[in-house]
Amino acid sequence: MQSSLPTASLPTHRVQPTALDPEERLFRHKSKPEWGIGVWMEEESNKRRLRFEDGQFRAFKKGFYHLLKPVDTEKVDVQEVFGRIVGEHVEAVELKATDKPPVMPFAAQIAVFRHLYPEGFDSEAFDQTWRRPESGSVRKAHLHAAMDKAAFLKKKASRKRIEAGEAAQLADEAIKLLGSTTLITPAKLKPLKNLDEEGRAVLGTALVELLHGEARFGKRFKAWLTTLNELHVPPSWRTATGWLGLAKPTKHMPIRRRVLLLQARAISPVQVPATPSLAGYRRARRVAKSTHNALEKAGLQPENLLDVYAFIWETLRPKGQKLAKEIGQ
Repeated sequence: MQSSLPTASLPTHRVQPTALDPEERLFRHKSKPEWGIGVWMEEESNKRRLRFEDGQFRAFKKGFYHLLKPVDTEKVDVQEVFGRIVGEHVEAVELKATDKPPVMPFAAQIAVFRHLYPEGFDSEAFDQTWRRPESGSVRKAHLHAAMDKAAFLKKKASRKRIEAGEAAQLADEAIKLLGSTTLITPAKLKPLKNLDEEGRAVLGTALVELLHGEARFGKRFKAWLTTLNELHVPPSWRTATGWLGLAKPTKHMPIRRRVLLLQARAISPVQVPATPSLAGYRRARRVAKSTHNALEKAGLQPENLLDVYAFIWETLRPKGQKLAKEIGQ
């Protein structure tokens, strides 16, 4: 089958991709844009293997190379994308060599979750525990209730506040919101509450820029971490991602690193550093989205990544692990 790719990018004869320039190794799948960009990593006699931005390492047999199209190098930062994906690949290979078995197979997580909530995410008990209680007071675990209160962080509303000179007040509300949830401990919240008015104004402005800025997300996230450090608020994963998860729960998830690493062992092993970074968050978010997809395949329908957060915590915390043994998982 004739390939639609330039012969310079995919030569007809066998060649090691490491002998090619980076721009000749970047591709997208024609019908799978959600995979992101892939880097051609390996060449075999009848197949080629690429590592994609979604973290997956995929093989393509001869006859299917035409499904890959070179990226437009005028629209892509070749060195940044290439370096990032190759770095991810090297870490994935190293991690696989020292991979530990999961604390709990994903099928066992599903069993534990259904034991706790027989109707899955549609269970009234799940609503009462994690979303919005029909009766009684709102508790810190009610993340959907907190998400509802985060309306002031939406694009138009938050930008108006900044333009009106209310950045410090917006930060006050944001700090209070995060503190009303289980997403952060009082110790991690204290440096935020101790900021003076000028510092809170800087925080509020930076938070709105993180959520709604014009730059690409990667650049905004790095700037956000820089701002926290400059404010002498050492960024933890909770402060780095808590507001993202509440304000944009379909795209982002608050990161609880230790339990997320346990989830990664059952879904897609990754390294997430103790100190927040863009690369670490990209890996953590991939685990979250992969878990979301796996839940849907299992017949469960999480509303957003806050539900995924709840699933991970419920099943992999010590009580969940104990329950798995009790029900024979």
